[in-house]
Amino acid sequence: MKFKFLLTIMSSVLFFVFCSSSKKSSVNKTAITYTNNIQPLFLAKCAPCHFPEKGGKKTPFNTYEAVADEIDEIVTRVQLQPGQRHFMPKDGDRLSEKEIQMIKDWQTGGLVK
Repeated sequence: MKFKFLLTIMSSVLFFVFCSSSKKSSVNKTAITYTNNIQPLFLAKCAPCHFPEKGGKKTPFNTYEAVADEIDEIVTRVQLQPGQRHFMPKDGDRLSEKEIQMIKDWQTGGLVK
């Protein structure tokens, strides 16, 4: 009787552990990259001011290197509220929380090109 009880408990534990770990491994989180995520966002939200080829005269954000070099300042400024000094984008709407989080995740993820 004790053997059947222990066997049932052990089987249940193994079943839940297996189900739990297989769900975690089946989730495929796509990496945020400059080319696929950050560059299109910056083209949409930071142009023309930060893109010299579009007539911008501000700190250029038209290359991976330029954005990576300024990432700390960029993250600080996009998190400010409109009306605060140094808020970016200066003459545009505040980035969405999702967009800000994507930039921060790219930064903490190692600035993947």
